[in-house]
Amino acid sequence: MEFPGIPAEFKDLKVSPNPFDLNSKELTLKNFSKIAILFKVKCTSNKRIKIEGCADILRPGNETTVPIKKQVDNVDGDALYVTYTLVGRQWHDERMSAFKCWERAKKQAVRTNCLTIPIRKNSKTREEKEKNKDEKEKDKDRSKDKRKEKSKEKTKDTTKSED
Repeated sequence: MEFPGIPAEFKDLKVSPNPFDLNSKELTLKNFSKIAILFKVKCTSNKRIKIEGCADILRPGNETTVPIKKQVDNVDGDALYVTYTLVGRQWHDERMSAFKCWERAKKQAVRTNCLTIPIRKNSKTREEKEKNKDEKEKDKDRSKDKRKEKSKEKTKDTTKSED
């Protein structure tokens, strides 16, 4: 069968991260089923988000990544959509084209499922988080040093007054 039906409780396609953080720069898809999965990744706005290698056939047990880049700074409220269907053994060959497969699926009105992956709002990059963490540590160290200096000054003052 060229396009076997998708079982009602099909949960063998895992997508991460979910929600998506644009700082991670790629979406990972993993096929845990014994059947190949035809997928395509879309977004709410091609002007705000660029998706490279947006369609493919994911063989059983395989994993792939889809590079995703933000085109503008504000992507709050945007989402990614992973549309997929199952495909028969004739599509398992590495030389098969996902785009041709989608054409055939459209002509045959094959049922698809869609996963909505929200894009996380206002997330910080790892570098920003590390920088903030480093700054907090430095501030703690400065505070400690100031307390030590004050303590030393008090000790000096009490020593002088005893003389």
